[in-house]
Amino acid sequence: TVGELKKILIGHNNKGSAPGWFLERVLIEDMEENRIYEFPCDKWLATDEDDGQISRFLFAKKTDQHGQKEASEGKTLSL
Repeated sequence: TVGELKKILIGHNNKGSAPGWFLERVLIEDMEENRIYEFPCDKWLATDEDDGQISRFLFAKKTDQHGQKEASEGKTLSL
């Protein structure tokens, strides 16, 4: 088991034709704990869009004890 997820790093190598992509969010399911982690992004991972970054740290959206979503603890950061 990995434990509670708080942040992830996601990106790509910028290879191929039109390699950029828009990332709304990342969902990770922990099947042992029956929990879904949501990492919002709402940004481009592209050298020719937005801020030109192709990798980002994403922070997990917080949930309360009843599984209701609360405000995100951190902001999406650019590398």
